[in-house]
Amino acid sequence: MQKEGKHINQSSLIKGFTISDEQKEDLITFLHTLTDQLFLRDRE
Repeated sequence: MQKEGKHINQSSLIKGFTISDEQKEDLITFLHTLTDQLFLRDRE
């Protein structure tokens, strides 16, 4: 049975969390650093 706002396959061990807008932007910026744009454009 699916609970409101949760996927049927989501474990009950997975809990949400809240972050500020600034923390969200910082996280997104960090995640962008994990993508090597040069490698994606020129794989030689």
